[in-house]
Amino acid sequence: MSCFYVTLVTSATLHLTGLFDLTQIIDHLGELMSVAMIVGFVMSFAVYFGAIFFHWGGEPIRMSGWRVYDFFMGGESLSYFVRVFPPVRDAC
Repeated sequence: MSCFYVTLVTSATLHLTGLFDLTQIIDHLGELMSVAMIVGFVMSFAVYFGAIFFHWGGEPIRMSGWRVYDFFMGGESLSYFVRVFPPVRDAC
């Protein structure tokens, strides 16, 4: 919860000092969301096909057998970040 307050204080400070105008986010929201979704899809494809074609450590990656689930959740288990980042675009 403290990260939320740090973000609010930082945003307010940058806006009030004139270093960053928060209305820029609203003015360019469409472009920002489009780029976020494209990056999410590219990341999902990279993780999914990386798990299919590259065998880390010489052993095949264990998949669930459900292609849609494996695509969105990622087939490889390199890190928690790799499994969580691709579905972020669904929340947009």
